[in-house]
Amino acid sequence: MRELQLAAQRRGFAARCHFVPWTSRIGEYYSSMDVLVAPSVAPETFCRVVAEAQARQIAVIGTRAGGISEAFSPDLSGLLVEADDSRALRRAIDRLRRDRDLRKRFGEHGRRFALRHFAPEKIAEDFLAALADSKAVPRAAALDDAKSITYVT
Repeated sequence: MRELQLAAQRRGFAARCHFVPWTSRIGEYYSSMDVLVAPSVAPETFCRVVAEAQARQIAVIGTRAGGISEAFSPDLSGLLVEADDSRALRRAIDRLRRDRDLRKRFGEHGRRFALRHFAPEKIAEDFLAALADSKAVPRAAALDDAKSITYVT
């Protein structure tokens, strides 16, 4: 993180950047956002921060780097740019910075998308279905015998 802080200082915008170490109070930061930018350049398996932001009705900008593009609906809940295209990333940020109505539409759709695809109940249902499909446990038994499902974050 120190390297990023120094780069921000060299470029003259350190005063507008907030470098936050791990915190359990992440909700406070989400509530202050207009847009979440996930500018990964290396492939990621899943970008949880994108799903979390959408659940809070925050428009997202992501890069085409692994699973990021699967964590939201490009052009419906946010914008997707190529991972190595900093100009496209800047245009996407500027577009959402200027267009409050688009941010609102993206946020509303993103919340519906996140609830439909990433709610704990949906994840548990998909997990049980995968178990049943793998023949490890018959589907009916997997659902009927489940007294409770614990979702650990």
